[in-house]
Amino acid sequence: MTRAWLTLLALGLVTTALAAAPVGAMSPAAALVSALILIVAWIKMRLILRNYLELRHSQTWSRVFGWILGIFALALYGLYLIPLA
Repeated sequence: MTRAWLTLLALGLVTTALAAAPVGAMSPAAALVSALILIVAWIKMRLILRNYLELRHSQTWSRVFGWILGIFALALYGLYLIPLA
């Protein structure tokens, strides 16, 4: 449990560093930073589900939620990219 908390803390710092990156609002660099932030958020969601909601004992539910959250993150990224097109 302590390792999961420390990992979440480190990933929170990574997210903060990415969010503070000096990139233009609607630039290709901003799209990359946004993708990285969503990837880190997906990893954090998986850690929380597996360690704090005890889904590590049920591989099926862990995979199902992982896929659902991954699809949700991709949908969010797609919505972010619409104005760039």
